Amino acid sequence: MTWRPTDYRCDLAPQWIDYNGHLRDAYYTLIFSQAIDALMDEVGVDQPYRAATACTLFTLELHVHYLNEIKASDMISVRSRALGVDAKRIHLG
Repeated sequence: MTWRPTDYRCDLAPQWIDYNGHLRDAYYTLIFSQAIDALMDEVGVDQPYRAATACTLFTLELHVHYLNEIKASDMISVRSRALGVDAKRIHLG
């Protein structure tokens, strides 16, 4: 299988924004989790596959670096690219 970068985009829910108008830290990981769900659908680990096989992906390790503030007016885009793939793992960057 050829792995190409995938993009996930989402709007920010008002309750995700703190009193300074920035995305609350906990919601970065929620957005990453939703991006992984979209990636699973993209590569065929979708709902029918999960129902038929009882197999899915899970996050073993996640590193978050807060390099810039995300403001309430920003559109979020998460680009996932496979750095390594084997029979049991996908290493994303």
